Amino acid sequence: MRVLAGLLLGALALGVSGCANLDPARQQLAAGAPEGILLLKLKPTRTGYNLVGQQFDPANHLLKAGSFKGGWASFDVDPGMPYAALKVAPGTYVFSGLSQQSAWMSCFQDSSVTFDLKAGEVLYLGEFDPVPILADLQRKVVERGETVSMNNRNYFYFDNIPAPHFDFGPDRDRASAEAETYVRTHMTKVSAPVRLAEFHQTTFGIGYDAFHIQRVCGGYYKESAAK
Repeated sequence: MRVLAGLLLGALALGVSGCANLDPARQQLAAGAPEGILLLKLKPTRTGYNLVGQQFDPANHLLKAGSFKGGWASFDVDPGMPYAALKVAPGTYVFSGLSQQSAWMSCFQDSSVTFDLKAGEVLYLGEFDPVPILADLQRKVVERGETVSMNNRNYFYFDNIPAPHFDFGPDRDRASAEAETYVRTHMTKVSAPVRLAEFHQTTFGIGYDAFHIQRVCGGYYKESAAK
C-alpha cells in the first residue's frame, strides 16, 4: 500500500530511487562519447518527484520508450537537490509526465516540450519548477479520493495539467556561460562541450495498458495526439 504523503506545503519527503545516478559530480563524459548528459537545474521543493522523459517520434507524436526497449530519461528528484545530471543515449526526447511515488502521475500529452540530445555533449535544460504541477496533482488526488494506492495501482491525470516549463532567464548567452562554468567546476570528470537545449512545443498520443483496461500515459493502444 502506498499513501500520498500530505499536501505540498506540509509534505514529508517521499522516497524515490536512483538519485545517486543524478549526482553531477559523479558523471563522466568526454567529447566523442557515444552517450550524452542531460543537465537540469531544480527549484527547491519539500517533496520528491519523478520527471519522466522518453524518446520521442515528433513526426507521428508517439512516445518510443517501453518496459522492454528502454528509451527513458527520467529524473528521480530528492527534495533540495540543486542540480541533476543524467547520462542517456542520444536522440529526440519529450517530457511525458511528472509522478510521485510512481503511483500518481500528471500526463503532459496536451502540452509538453521536445528536444534533441547529441552524442558526446552536455545538454543544459535550464531551471525546472515542479511546484505548479505538484500542487495541481495533489489537489486532483485529494478531490478524487485517490490518496491510497492498493496493490500497486497507478493513477493517471490527463485534464488541464500545467505544462512543464524550463527557464534560461532573460539572457541565453548568460545562461550558456553559467552552465559552462557549472560543468567545469562541479563536473570535473566531464570534458564534453556544453550546449543549451532548443525546445519545441509538442503533443503526443496516449493509450491503454496491455489489457486495454486502464488509460495510461503512453500505453500499447495509442490514441491520436491533439493537433
